[in-house]
Amino acid sequence: MVNEYWIARRGMAYGILCDASGFSGSVMPFVLQALLAKYGYRTTLRATAVALALLTGPLIPLLKGRLPPLERASSLRTNWTFVQNPLFWIYSVSNLLQGFGYFFPSLYLPSYASSLNIGGKSGALLLALMSICQVGGQLVFGLLSDHKVPLNLLACLSTVIAAIACLTMWRLAESLPVLIVFAVVYGFFGAGFTAIWARMSTAVTDDMTAGPIVFSLLNFG
Repeated sequence: MVNEYWIARRGMAYGILCDASGFSGSVMPFVLQALLAKYGYRTTLRATAVALALLTGPLIPLLKGRLPPLERASSLRTNWTFVQNPLFWIYSVSNLLQGFGYFFPSLYLPSYASSLNIGGKSGALLLALMSICQVGGQLVFGLLSDHKVPLNLLACLSTVIAAIACLTMWRLAESLPVLIVFAVVYGFFGAGFTAIWARMSTAVTDDMTAGPIVFSLLNFG
């Protein structure tokens, strides 16, 4: 659907779309921490599920494409020749490998902060900072992909700097300031990888029917 509205600035559009998780991530750690402390994990998980259904469900009918229904129906047959493009497999494998490690810092950073005894709310603070920097990183990487900055350079920049931050700052961190710097660096560069999926799909194929499929497969990875 985004592809129907955005062409020249598609990377920026997907960057803004991905930023939504960053905005919510800057608030939700504190909300979940308070709910867990008061009600426990069972009630918190159920309340979160109900809240997601109530807040996002009513928005589904508003998701409408730009193209007329007849025009979309005439182009439903997907062109699968993109699977013969080596670039598709290179991007898919690199995306899969990057995804294997992407979520570990956000999962284990709060417990690591607790093990250092640097404050009860330090874990939530670090996750919120990481999410805020994720907003900037995804927007910047999306804009850079629109301005013809090589995708291979952006992908390597995101992955290498995020990996270096994990192997140095997080590995050697023994205080809150160092963990804050790590959350900022990792949030900005690590999350930037997802914002270039849109341009990866257009680099693989320029077919209208195949582009969304390529993007979906990259999301699956």
